[in-house]
Amino acid sequence: MGADHALSVLDVPAEWWERALDGWRGWWARHAGFARAVVRVQQVASIAVLVVGVVALVAVPRLAIGLVPALFMTGCLLVIGLLARTRTVGLRPLLLLMGISVPW
Repeated sequence: MGADHALSVLDVPAEWWERALDGWRGWWARHAGFARAVVRVQQVASIAVLVVGVVALVAVPRLAIGLVPALFMTGCLLVIGLLARTRTVGLRPLLLLMGISVPW
């Protein structure tokens, strides 16, 4: 093999997760209207949950005491997210992963 047969990055086939990610992004790009609707539903649901949470704090007197551990854990998640952040892993994916792991 001479220098003219050296492998380049373009010669390496994409891995399965790269192909899956490209397919996922392509699907969302082809369904832009649906993607906008999903984002809108998420925004409305977030506002509704915030309103219900505030109403629950007002209506249930001891709920604030019960939420102290959850607030402490949220603070810990933020500290871990800030300390573990690298150039390849952003804060949002890290917090999303940790947030999903809480109910699990």
